Amino acid sequence: MKTNTAFFFCFFYIFTFSQRHLTDVLIVKENNDSLKVKVDIPMIKESSRVNIDEDSFFRKVKVVDDNGKKLYTVQPQDIKELSFSDLDGKKKIYHKEISRNRLMQLLYDGNIKLYKQFIPQMHYTAIYYLFLDYKREPIKVGLFENNEKILLRITESKPELINKIKELKGGEDAMIEILKEFEES
Repeated sequence: MKTNTAFFFCFFYIFTFSQRHLTDVLIVKENNDSLKVKVDIPMIKESSRVNIDEDSFFRKVKVVDDNGKKLYTVQPQDIKELSFSDLDGKKKIYHKEISRNRLMQLLYDGNIKLYKQFIPQMHYTAIYYLFLDYKREPIKVGLFENNEKILLRITESKPELINKIKELKGGEDAMIEILKEFEES
């Protein structure tokens, strides 16, 4: 009886908390062909934030039919841009990472671009941030530089942002706000 109860709760937990969504996705290929397809993207809404499981598609995009059955796979080297709306209706955009065969999320698109990279490790996927300057060249990062130090270096021409950067606690959203404020003037 205990085995059946434990099995039931495991089964219930897995199907209750893993929410998969057949998401309408626009893929722009390298040759500028556009594909409007469905992709099974796991997403979950937690309080005011939507968490997306990028690990399910940043290395290869599995296109599915309306029932979730896999039709074919699109490799990142063939993708120029992939975009969809999350559970809150916010548009998410992913571009091909130039030096590797995977996608990265565009967080901020201005004179300076901010990307979120997904780097597979042994047992998890690490997240790093890539800053591109106005020439679309990567901003060089030192071995022990964190996001705060990088932002201080980028925004050094606007000393009024120093205190905001030093109090940086909001992660991606705070970095985006600082970049927006930097580029407004």
